[in-house]
Amino acid sequence: MDAINARIELLLGRDYLIGHAYFIRVSDPVALKACFCKKILPLLAEYFYGDPGRIGLVLGRSFVRLKHGPGLPKVRFASIDYDAGDLDQARLYEIVPEDEIDIEKAVAELMRGIDTHAGAV
Repeated sequence: MDAINARIELLLGRDYLIGHAYFIRVSDPVALKACFCKKILPLLAEYFYGDPGRIGLVLGRSFVRLKHGPGLPKVRFASIDYDAGDLDQARLYEIVPEDEIDIEKAVAELMRGIDTHAGAV
């Protein structure tokens, strides 16, 4: 939870930190996965206005992945005097479906990069 909150604080501020109450009834990996999928992911989707890329900055690749495949159209923007920068090469992200999440791997990824002395990422 420290890693998640450290990332949220950097992105949004202290008012958005996640409390321990979300994890009180979690006693096994199945319950932990359900907690993330049914509580934490929807909360972060609300915090970040449904932007999976920013959710990915908090939770990592086990919960958010690069969207790709034949179903994605190649976008060409309309011609106008506006600097679109790198938008034509922008990446789209999506939430990993619940049945594809490996919760043990996800937790290990969340813990990577934590400074155990400071309790933050």
